[in-house]
Amino acid sequence: PTLTKSPLSPLSSTLALPSSFGTIHFGSPFTCYISVLPPTSSPLPCTLTVKLQTPSARIPLKSVKHICTKKEPLETTLTHTLQGPGSHTLRVLVEYSNGLVLRKFYKFAVLQPFSHSFSTSTLSSKTLVTVSTRSHLLSPSKCVLKFLSLSFPSSEKTFTLKSGETQSTIFTLPYTPSEQVLGYCLNSWVTCEGSRGEIKTEVISSKVNKGWEEGERRLE
Repeated sequence: PTLTKSPLSPLSSTLALPSSFGTIHFGSPFTCYISVLPPTSSPLPCTLTVKLQTPSARIPLKSVKHICTKKEPLETTLTHTLQGPGSHTLRVLVEYSNGLVLRKFYKFAVLQPFSHSFSTSTLSSKTLVTVSTRSHLLSPSKCVLKFLSLSFPSSEKTFTLKSGETQSTIFTLPYTPSEQVLGYCLNSWVTCEGSRGEIKTEVISSKVNKGWEEGERRLE
């Protein structure tokens, strides 16, 4: 945008906006505000189409029609919970009734908030499930780790993690045979700034240890 420069202003007549809005993690809601103004002083019908391109899919977010005026622009707010890490692109298409078409693309990276590794052991006719949670968030966060299963009662543990810290949590279950599916965990969190999110771990099986690297699975 062009600015009116004051003689005393240290800024130049133009302002370069940042190319990124900051850090965002999957499991957290992505919210954006879009405002569309008419290219002329007269009212002009338009159609707004918004899609989110993820590494694996193109997700429709919104399609709306509106008659744009200077006093009544098309304004909308979108919220979508991000489901995985990687490069994402917000695709905005505005089609005016006079044939004018406007396309805008906004690329941003979605990061992994936590890593989880799992191990199981047997002690006194009980199966112990150890879940190690490592934080990749920049801020301290309060986490609630819930163990969920169709075969066993659910349980949860609460703890606080700083960036780069790892917390080991143990869930005690009745004895289960080898290679039986035990369940999975839901990790919900809130940071000290108030940002929230929730992610689901992979399925946890007895006698299976999942390493830190994604896709790496091995039997103990």
